[in-house]
Amino acid sequence: MAIFQDVGWIEAVAGAALLFFLMDRGGWLAFGWPIRISPLFLSWGEMPRYIKKVNQEFGFLNTLGLGRQIAIYLLSSNSGAEKVDAVAGPARREKLSDKAFDVEQIMQRVLNEKKTLLMIGAPTSGKTTLLQVLAVRSADREGCRHYGFAAPRIPFYVPAKEIDFELPFLAAVQQALSQTSCPISPKGLKRAIRARRALFLLDGLDEIPAGGRRRKACTWIEAAQQWCGGDVPFIVTCRAAEVFEGVQFKIPHLTVAIRNFALLQYRSLRAVSESRMPPRFFNAAEDRAEYVLISPPSVPVFLLGAKKSAPAYYYYLAKFPVTNRLYRKFVEATRHRPPAFWDDHEFNGDDCPVVGVDWEDAQAYCAWLTQQEVASSKAIEAAKVIYRPPLEEEWEWAAGEGKRKYPWGDNAPQNTHANFDGVGQGLMPVHAFSGGATPEGLMDMAGNVWEWTSTWLDECKEQHVVRGGAGFNDEVALRCVARDSNFKKPMRFVGFRVTRIVPD
Repeated sequence: MAIFQDVGWIEAVAGAALLFFLMDRGGWLAFGWPIRISPLFLSWGEMPRYIKKVNQEFGFLNTLGLGRQIAIYLLSSNSGAEKVDAVAGPARREKLSDKAFDVEQIMQRVLNEKKTLLMIGAPTSGKTTLLQVLAVRSADREGCRHYGFAAPRIPFYVPAKEIDFELPFLAAVQQALSQTSCPISPKGLKRAIRARRALFLLDGLDEIPAGGRRRKACTWIEAAQQWCGGDVPFIVTCRAAEVFEGVQFKIPHLTVAIRNFALLQYRSLRAVSESRMPPRFFNAAEDRAEYVLISPPSVPVFLLGAKKSAPAYYYYLAKFPVTNRLYRKFVEATRHRPPAFWDDHEFNGDDCPVVGVDWEDAQAYCAWLTQQEVASSKAIEAAKVIYRPPLEEEWEWAAGEGKRKYPWGDNAPQNTHANFDGVGQGLMPVHAFSGGATPEGLMDMAGNVWEWTSTWLDECKEQHVVRGGAGFNDEVALRCVARDSNFKKPMRFVGFRVTRIVPD
């Protein structure tokens, strides 16, 4: 009798294994089998952890209502033989129909026709945000149905610039995802594709240099779509101006243009501001010290370090922290108290950041700059210009734009990037690490010294937030989201840089 019981258990286990195998192959998933039974979504499996990371990374966008005021215009529906630049040229765009579709309608058409979606738009149209919102909602059990998905999808959001198009499809995607906060194993990626549950969101094809590399990228996407099959959608974004530079597909695809009505007024105001504010400002009071114009985001961006939205206005931020040479000029002009450690050769190098200054010293320096600009200019607008230490969110937005891990990018810090972990054996000149500059040219935003901000740590107003990390800190403190605080007293490892606020 025991033998028969053992045989029964073996048959049950074998049957269960066969059931899971068939479902993982996508045989039953296509018929809408409950996702909680699928091996892809077992509570202890990799996919629930991956989806959780996606929601942590982009979930806050789901609460901003983004994507609801976006209209999509269909430019062409290609069977695979036509070139994009042949159908989206100026003549075609002039004859564009006035009929607008919403995101849900376009996605349902993509699924029905089993085509790749090429989405083009202006730099401020919200293409990236739309993909990130789509990643979150397509993985939701209820939200996915609005896009025509019978069951939640497993979204893979990948910036095109992070993909090595010389590698095979699976290896390239897995490698690119491993550089983000949402990595996945090769096995998990392959299982998602086999189950026909994957959704690929490739952002920023225009960031691939035009010419051979961009043609290689298009060929790679074609091969990837054909390998995955029409049941696995690919959505590719590209700036409208770059569509004519070698962007062409030989696979069935839809070409659409995106327009965000919520940003039209904002972009018109932005154009006015850009015409009035030069990208660089050189301050005569500081021996022509350079300030860099920091532009606001095209769509609202939540900063994970400051826990606030990025500034929605233009402002200037000093390219370097205030140096001993500049601070000495201020002390001599105002007879302000000299900083601590002023006579210590380890800290008083002319081109090293000034330290031994508390928050009130930084405020006094900025107030002096404000007075100097008012005195040197007859313009009415000059009376409204304000110099001050940056707010925490101003500092973080300038350092990483809400997307970079470090001011220079996502690569781990090296000795060429910053003074950290005791590399410099003390303070270093502010221009010593050109490899650590931001894309806009800001220097020393990580390492060397922490920098005062104008943001209080809490309601007690006893400590101010400091940013950037110091020479003795490890790489964690160099991240754009890293923050610390300090009491209002001089320290050997705290300096400051200046923000210039101009009336709009």
